Amino acid sequence: MRRDKQRMVIPFILFVLAALCSMACGRPEVRVTVPAGTDIQVELADAIGSAQNGNGDTFSASIVAPIDVNGEEIVPAGTNVAGRVTSARPSGHLETPAELAVTLTAIEIGGRQYEIHTVDRTWVHDSHTKGNVAWIGGAAGAGAVIGALVGHGKGAAIGAGVGAGSGTAAAYATGQHDVVLPPRTRLTFVLREPVTLRKATETDSPMR
Repeated sequence: MRRDKQRMVIPFILFVLAALCSMACGRPEVRVTVPAGTDIQVELADAIGSAQNGNGDTFSASIVAPIDVNGEEIVPAGTNVAGRVTSARPSGHLETPAELAVTLTAIEIGGRQYEIHTVDRTWVHDSHTKGNVAWIGGAAGAGAVIGALVGHGKGAAIGAGVGAGSGTAAAYATGQHDVVLPPRTRLTFVLREPVTLRKATETDSPMR
């Protein structure tokens, strides 16, 4: 009699476990498309420079302002992102000014990386005779000089805001006239193409 009960109970338990697994595993992911033109504000983890880096070098950063779509938070602050140096030219002799350009390449949500494409951020030291560094470009990549020098000489810095309420990009001109973005520099990038992401959940949110 006991064996008969076991034969009845065990299949029932297995059936319930399979149903619960099917319900949990079959739950669809919520995916949202972030449109082109969306601002992505990040903070650099390490320094990047026109002399110390080369074309193709990668860097790490983190989101400092949540990415929202239609008023709904899709990517929380603290999310890891990856970037790449698209152009790095150290200061040369006479007419070869330093140049640095960077872009974002991926965003990580729930352990999965999603490829993204953003407008390059570019800085150029305008000459060897002037202690000026200018940020060139913008959301539309028009090539207008937005940044303006607020000091001269070694360690001079500029702040270049991109749009209302955006992050600040601080570029430094060294004694050798190279361009350096120090750690914790905040930059605002603009999505060049839309990207479809899995909406971050509470378990994906970075630990505060």
